[in-house]
Amino acid sequence: MKALFLLCPIALFLTTCSQPKHYSSPRLFDSAQEGFSHLGEPNSIAYQNAARNQLRKASPSDYHYSFENYVEEGNSLYMMTNFKNARTCFSVKILLSKGDKSAGIKRMNSRSISEALQSLKWKLINVNGKEEVVFVD
Repeated sequence: MKALFLLCPIALFLTTCSQPKHYSSPRLFDSAQEGFSHLGEPNSIAYQNAARNQLRKASPSDYHYSFENYVEEGNSLYMMTNFKNARTCFSVKILLSKGDKSAGIKRMNSRSISEALQSLKWKLINVNGKEEVVFVD
């Protein structure tokens, strides 16, 4: 009986207290199928070309985003990000430029990155003769 009196206030507290949004946000990657898995690893040239082809027809508001990891190639830093909508999901290398706000992303914790990705802006541009998906501040 004593245990019941102790559990009731705890249960009441847990059900009524305000939780941060990311605790209750729906999982974004449960329903869509991997779009380019037949092209090999997400970091491969063929896979990233297919991803950029898909993004040419889209805008940032068409997708939900999830952080995967960082990739360094030469002097370039990329953030591998999962792009997902109702039809498909795929991974994209987003170029982070060193001189702007994107350079600070690497110092964020995973929760902060997830919150930042809710309003992710990107664009396709030519960088040194190569088309890249670039983070926009």
